[in-house]
Amino acid sequence: QQQGYELRVIGVPKTIDNDLPGTDHCPGYASAIKYIATSVREMACDNEAMGQGDLVSIVEVMGRSAGWLAAGAALAKRRDHPHDPPHLIYLPEIPFDQAKCLEDIRRVLKREKFCQIVVAEGLVDGDGNYVAADAATDAFGHALLGGAGDALAEILRVNLPAVKVRVAKPGLLQRCAAHAASKTDADEAFLAGQAAVKAAINGETDKMVTLVRGDAEHYTCETGLAPLADVANSVKKLPREWINEDGVSMNFQFLRYALPLIQGEVTTPHDNGVPVFAHLDKIRVDKQLPAYEV
Repeated sequence: QQQGYELRVIGVPKTIDNDLPGTDHCPGYASAIKYIATSVREMACDNEAMGQGDLVSIVEVMGRSAGWLAAGAALAKRRDHPHDPPHLIYLPEIPFDQAKCLEDIRRVLKREKFCQIVVAEGLVDGDGNYVAADAATDAFGHALLGGAGDALAEILRVNLPAVKVRVAKPGLLQRCAAHAASKTDADEAFLAGQAAVKAAINGETDKMVTLVRGDAEHYTCETGLAPLADVANSVKKLPREWINEDGVSMNFQFLRYALPLIQGEVTTPHDNGVPVFAHLDKIRVDKQLPAYEV
């Protein structure tokens, strides 16, 4: 702008963490929780098939500052089966209390042969300190998280030595498991991209495309625009009223929010039994601008 160059900037949200303000949800979030819920349900089947008592299975999912992904694991429960796994979900929004956690696990193991836990990587204690933070930081100054799942497993090994503990970390698979993509999510991602191009053509700039949920009982979604300044350096937390009083399970308000987002399956082309994904041709253009010095 200072040089008189016509530049229009439109952001399209894409974080699976779903923690950007101004939008009902972010493209990518629904497919991530569909994968997480599916994996938790499959792991629960494996735990049940083992037939071993006093087993605690921990799944650590992403979510540095907000528990949207961990909460999504609640979708693994069947309708009208409140005791289905995951039995306990530990979120960054609820300070971690070790004594309560141990009591939670004992309570589940009295009723079930195994206890399925989902924990967000950004779990914090009552003082706001990460339960599993390294001394190192990333390029943005954020603490590198050393593994909330492993930290919880160590607590159990020390305090409940008779319990067998195993930890699973989906890691980057939460972001790239396209075979478990939500059709609703994929459609809305295209919608958001189209809205961004239209906004730029129409002269908008310094805006982010938002997804706006309709007010009708039947789920609908359209796009809007929010100023980038209102979105940057802000975090949208999981509403406390969507978490049950016990602090380790989700209520109907979250389910009503999340269930419409994961509906539908994406048909992926396969070759030799494995998915085929598009690869963009990297067509380079000649350099147009003079050398830039900092």
